[in-house]
Amino acid sequence: MGKIEKWTKMQEFTQDKIAEIEAGLKAGLDVSVYAKKEFLSIQMRQIRLGMRQGLAIEKYATPEYDWFQMEEIRNGLAEGINVEAYAYPELSYDKMHQIRLGLKEGMDLTPFCKLGSGILRELRLSLLAKVNIIPYIKAGYGTEQLEAIRGALEKGLDIDPYLQKELRGISIQEICTGLEEGLDVSIYAKTEYYWQQMREIRLGLENMADVEQYCNPFYSWQQMQEIRLGLEEGLDVSYYKSLMYTPREMQKRRLYLKEHPISVHEKKTEYQETDSPDNFVISMSMDEMEAYLELKGNSSGIERMEIMKALHRQGICYGIDYEVIEEVVRGNCFRKPMLIASGMPPEDGKDGWYEFFFRTQVARTPKELEDGNVDYRNIEWFETVEAGQKLAYYHSATQGKKGTTVTGRQIPARKGREQSILTGIGFRRLEDRRTYIASKKGIVTIQNLRLEVSDLLVVNDVNLATGNIEFDGSVCVKGNVSSGTRIKATRDIAIEGYVEAAEIISGGNVAF
Repeated sequence: MGKIEKWTKMQEFTQDKIAEIEAGLKAGLDVSVYAKKEFLSIQMRQIRLGMRQGLAIEKYATPEYDWFQMEEIRNGLAEGINVEAYAYPELSYDKMHQIRLGLKEGMDLTPFCKLGSGILRELRLSLLAKVNIIPYIKAGYGTEQLEAIRGALEKGLDIDPYLQKELRGISIQEICTGLEEGLDVSIYAKTEYYWQQMREIRLGLENMADVEQYCNPFYSWQQMQEIRLGLEEGLDVSYYKSLMYTPREMQKRRLYLKEHPISVHEKKTEYQETDSPDNFVISMSMDEMEAYLELKGNSSGIERMEIMKALHRQGICYGIDYEVIEEVVRGNCFRKPMLIASGMPPEDGKDGWYEFFFRTQVARTPKELEDGNVDYRNIEWFETVEAGQKLAYYHSATQGKKGTTVTGRQIPARKGREQSILTGIGFRRLEDRRTYIASKKGIVTIQNLRLEVSDLLVVNDVNLATGNIEFDGSVCVKGNVSSGTRIKATRDIAIEGYVEAAEIISGGNVAF
């Protein structure tokens, strides 16, 4: 009788259990340790794997542990961790997991094992990042809230003034994103807003839209989105921002405004003829921007008052050319339509724009000398700035000027579009929300509204006397790099002099 037949005859085992016993026998293991009816096949597997690894399986080879718990204990044994700290059947596997990872990372989380596994995870990650979330745990914040708070603390954000227990973690994350971008988050860091509404207000602030137009918790986030998009497109959102409109209706009206802008270049050629006296006709363009007077037959002796009454009957009251009326009254006119009133077309506002106080592009070309040679050693590779230096100023979009038809009807002007705020690193935005200041000395670059002031190390020479250079940022060597030296930088390296058999390691560009 074979070994496997012996075990299957002794006890009734399912096929998956038999497979585990057979695998143990093939590996030369003492399968009597786990070939027991009370073990599930997946528990058998964990015991078998531990035996193959030569681990102290007695720490977990008991039916009191489910297979997840067994796996956590087995992994701890394999990692040389003191599993006695968490090998308790009443401790759930996910708590075991966090305690095991903590022990592996040099921290003991066992005093906190009564906390939920999610909170235990956030505590572990916070200790790893060297930030303290214990006060927030004691205050009763939940797992997803703690995750957002931890992220804020890791980034050095002052989240405390805006925290409220009623805020969901995803709402706290929206506040954190705004703080990171230098926005006035107090506008939307309120419990009456859902996180999607917060997001729409934040996006509006990023794009410098007039968010006061839709900062109303009674708007759904979809309605907020339609109003925000209209503001960013310079549209007159008063046409559709009423709460009575559904998001879909708002979208239809917004797209109509976008596709049918009122422009000085759009003049309709159709004219509507008005009721006029027998001796002249007054007609008006369909867009009410022009009115014409045309004589009938050989009419003469037209009274000024007669013309004014005709204009008044048609509501024409703006842009009237009184000189043309006088010419008609005096009989000094041609037998063709004369422009008697003109409306004022709207003037669209100017888009917002940034004024930069540094060269946004550096040519990086060699200088041509007077003798015709090219000086490659004095190429200017970077635009550098000092800490506190003014980098940029934002000029807001203008409102535009309303137009007026000949009937006195006002035509709204398209407001200029605002630009998004500058994002990036190495700078701060002043309280006016327009001025950007360098927070450190370094290389400044701007690309697609992303502003960066990166670290820059400037040295004269690199030789055996100065030693090798390893720098987190960019390195600029004004002189030469001698043989046998090494420069390592995470960003660009520029060398203005000579390089002699040196090792140059760059995470960006190398220029010499």
